[in-house]
Amino acid sequence: MRRVVPWVICLVALDQAVKLIIANFFIDTEFTIVQNFLYFYVTQNIYLGWIPSMLGVAMPLYVAVFLVIISWLFIVIAHRYLIFITYDFTKYKTIPHLFLALLLSASICKLIDDIFWGGSLDFILLFDWFIFDLKDVYITIGVSLTMFYAITYEVLQYKNFSKEERKENTKKHSFLRWLKNGLPTAPSTPEILH
Repeated sequence: MRRVVPWVICLVALDQAVKLIIANFFIDTEFTIVQNFLYFYVTQNIYLGWIPSMLGVAMPLYVAVFLVIISWLFIVIAHRYLIFITYDFTKYKTIPHLFLALLLSASICKLIDDIFWGGSLDFILLFDWFIFDLKDVYITIGVSLTMFYAITYEVLQYKNFSKEERKENTKKHSFLRWLKNGLPTAPSTPEILH
């Protein structure tokens, strides 16, 4: 966890610095980045979320803050479980930590946006359909890297297991068993290692 703190600080600072610059110097600026694809267009999402904005209903601030806190719990649990189930997988070991840094950064940025900005200051318009900011990019990259990691694990590691090893591996990596054992990031007994 300590390894990701500097990254989280830098990513949050970058997101907020970009928003401060836009808010102070480019709030009324619009231009095309890539014709018929990507535009710079500033808008504030005062609904405090993507789904509420689609519904046109503002989410109360206390609900938004509660959801961010719940997301932190989910992100940390997902990170620990990902490290646990891929403990013996030596390729791309930094990806779970990038996942943690990117998603924690995004959730902290959301919290700052909701409390101090009154909503997200979005500025990148895609196909005149979806508008987003850096924290949304963080989420997309974090989730994409994690999917890449899971697929790579499946292709390079898990597929080489025999049917019996897969069955044993599935039992050892049971989510409920993992929770019961206190959310470890590494197997506790040598026989769990492959």
